[in-house]
Amino acid sequence: MTDPRHALIKRLFAEALTRNAKTRVAFLDQACSDPALRDEVLALLQAHDQADTGFLAEPPRPAAAIDPSQLGLERGWQVQREIARGGMGVVYLAERADGAYQQQVALKLMSPGTLPSEEALLRSRLERQILARLAHPNIARLLDGGTTAHGSPYLVMEYIRGDRIDRWCATRGLSVEARLRLFLKVCDAVAYAHRNLVVHRDLKPENILVDEAGEPKLLDFGIARWLEDSDSPTQDGSRPLTPRYASPEQVRGEPATTLTDVYLLGVLLYELLAGDSPYGEAVSTPHRLPQAICEADTDPPSQRAARGGTGNERSRLEDAILARRLRGDLDAIVLRCLRKPPEQRYASVEALADDLQAHLDGRPVQARRGSRLYLAQRFLRRHWVVLATAAGIVLMAGAFMLQLARQLEEVRLERDKATQVTRFLVELFKQADPAEARGRDLSVRDVLETGTLRIRTELSAQPVLRGELLRELAAIQLELGDMERAEALAGEAVDLLQSEPGGAAGLGRAQYLLGNALVALDRQGEADATLRAALLTAQTRDDALLQALVASQLALMQSAQGRPLEGQQALDVVLASARRRISASDRERIAEVDGEAREWLEMEARSLHNLCTALDDQGRTAEALAHCKEAAAAKRALWPDDHPIHLSTLNHLVLLREKQEGPGAGIEAGRELLAFTERLYGRDHVRVGVASLNLGVSLKELGQADEAETLYERALDIFKQRLGEEHRVFLLTRNNLGNLLFQRAHQLRLAGEEVQALALWGEVRDMQLNNLEVRRRVLPAEHPDIGQSLMNLANVERALGDLDASVATARQALEHYRSALGPLHPTTLLMRLSLAQKLLAVTGASQSAEEALELLQPLLADDPIEGVDPPTRAAAQFAAAQLLRLLKREAKRARDLALGALAQARAEPHELLSVEEIEDWLAEQPPPQSSAEKPQ
Repeated sequence: MTDPRHALIKRLFAEALTRNAKTRVAFLDQACSDPALRDEVLALLQAHDQADTGFLAEPPRPAAAIDPSQLGLERGWQVQREIARGGMGVVYLAERADGAYQQQVALKLMSPGTLPSEEALLRSRLERQILARLAHPNIARLLDGGTTAHGSPYLVMEYIRGDRIDRWCATRGLSVEARLRLFLKVCDAVAYAHRNLVVHRDLKPENILVDEAGEPKLLDFGIARWLEDSDSPTQDGSRPLTPRYASPEQVRGEPATTLTDVYLLGVLLYELLAGDSPYGEAVSTPHRLPQAICEADTDPPSQRAARGGTGNERSRLEDAILARRLRGDLDAIVLRCLRKPPEQRYASVEALADDLQAHLDGRPVQARRGSRLYLAQRFLRRHWVVLATAAGIVLMAGAFMLQLARQLEEVRLERDKATQVTRFLVELFKQADPAEARGRDLSVRDVLETGTLRIRTELSAQPVLRGELLRELAAIQLELGDMERAEALAGEAVDLLQSEPGGAAGLGRAQYLLGNALVALDRQGEADATLRAALLTAQTRDDALLQALVASQLALMQSAQGRPLEGQQALDVVLASARRRISASDRERIAEVDGEAREWLEMEARSLHNLCTALDDQGRTAEALAHCKEAAAAKRALWPDDHPIHLSTLNHLVLLREKQEGPGAGIEAGRELLAFTERLYGRDHVRVGVASLNLGVSLKELGQADEAETLYERALDIFKQRLGEEHRVFLLTRNNLGNLLFQRAHQLRLAGEEVQALALWGEVRDMQLNNLEVRRRVLPAEHPDIGQSLMNLANVERALGDLDASVATARQALEHYRSALGPLHPTTLLMRLSLAQKLLAVTGASQSAEEALELLQPLLADDPIEGVDPPTRAAAQFAAAQLLRLLKREAKRARDLALGALAQARAEPHELLSVEEIEDWLAEQPPPQSSAEKPQ
């Protein structure tokens, strides 16, 4: 094994150890293009996991023993005794120590045996924040909190005198009805947490106590998380869970949502009713439990009750009676909660509670919707006294006729609405007729403005119809690139549809459009909140397609905010959901498919494109290109060749081809794409700016700087006008222009025009400093774009001769990229090269040279990492050669590295490589020593 390979394996092993066991393989698949390298690291990880002695594991740092009698004294609490102990800590009974008043509390101490990890501290802080936000009679209250002298956090909670909910029901022999009413209070507490954007994720009997008054209390939010905070320390993939009470998505390491809590409530309800786990004997065989949770069909509770569950103390007669009581409604309700795909469960905890209440009231339940016989049975059960007489038959007939009349009225109203919309649109677009326009040259925007005014005036008495039309106009404005107008119209539509009883059907789409407009305006916080509101609306209405659309947009936002892996994982779920709903016959007759089937086919095409973006953001170019080609093919099958839907995918194909095949590979396609975009949208549309920017990047890489600068300037003008100077795309374009001017200054220096070069570098430094300031203000703290500004600033500081500042800024950039993208992302590796070059320039000290050489090792490995292009690798080889010579060792290897870099520079000219510089360096080197020389 060569030294670089050995160092790379050690680094990969250390990085993998910081990850959850479920995500290690995915990490290594991404980080290792060489299967043999991946297998070596996996073997080390397996040995580490299986070793009884904790092989290669860092031992926990012991904390000084904590005296429970002293715990909480500084906050006025005195510990009495220990009342519970588990993996997350210890719970003590405590009471007021200062005599101010009498009160008993539960004091929960995190990690008493070792110094708490950063994750444990963050989890405790998160639990405190969650509990402080929740005030509900069925949720245990947070009273106080603090930290011991040794750094262990603790919480002071309301003390519940009671028993876990399953034992409480069993010891009192509660009836099914009584259990359901108790369970409904638990549902109310969980629904309240969801309304406050908190998912519990660990609902189980131990976390639900029933007090002496018979009131359930929800406890332990230790692994809960905010719905809006996917960066919490207990984020999916690295959280603790209770296997017996985990959902399929938790077992698979996928994101948890409110639908996860619906599943966990289903498990709890199954046990309360049937007296046994839905997984039967699998709960006592851990290796079988994950398969039972994720794949195995669940027996209805009535069947489990009829057979008698584990530890069952009922008689056979009691089993039969209970089974008959559960059969029907309760079987259907529980099994709907326990469906494996989240989108097939109840859309919310409120929907589950509504069905349970309907069952208790004798009304039809949604879980059994569609059976006429069932509906009649429920009606008879509710009205058996009245229907015992002949008059009941008349009442039934009257009810049937009333229902029929109501349905006919709904059909008539929908028909009238459609007629109104058609008449309105015909009148609206008649304005463009020359006879109506009377010499005025009306643009699409003129027509839309007039239409908006007419909607507000002529439909003032029909707010729901007004809201739906404004929503559609917002969609058109969004497509036209007028983001502010789109945002105003969509916001108005949301307000109207939210306030009107009949507006619920169109509300979710309006919220989704408003979220998209806010994303385009780069108002990420508002966009996230609006899209999550749309997701909640979609879940409430059981609108699977809208859920997929919103989830896809949220995933794209995650990727754009520097979390591409999370975005990719969410998009994988959306794509799988779409594909489950597309039949083979739909694919065979794709040109004829209409309605919902076509919408799912379109959803698949969009998801493929979005997945391509998320993979590209991770540096996984080959996978991204494959998905992009698949997206392009899917779109061609659904839309005509001149449809705007193709633009985004074609744009991405050009960029990915250049990444894989080198500069110039996509130039002609880029020119055609720019011309196509101009034909569709005119010269000042945002999409024309994007096409100009991308073509400029290609031309700059090919050395055609003048044309590239013209395109950058054009894109900047469009983005400034349409999006503003703080938008991410504007800042990205200005960053690219700064890099182009940086290269121009370098050429001026080579031509002997030192003063002009220094002046231009000064302008570039000011430009990059401003970009850095704005990005830090408007982007998330770990966004990769901030690292980009730091890297470019370090380069210009070096050019201006401020070497110490250059090294310091480069270190910041490297740490930022490591945190945001991971240690082996191509951009992180490029930053390693950049810092190594600056260390080489700043000093001849051996310590700095050793550090620089260590930084280059991943780029010198025998098997190149995917996404690292040959010029970057060659530049790393030349830098390593210089460093080895500076350290006066391995002269032959240094020469070989330089010769390899020279061959690459001659084959493919690149800004990172200079043939003359490498040749001059080689000419200055003494001939290598004999083969007796040994590497040090």
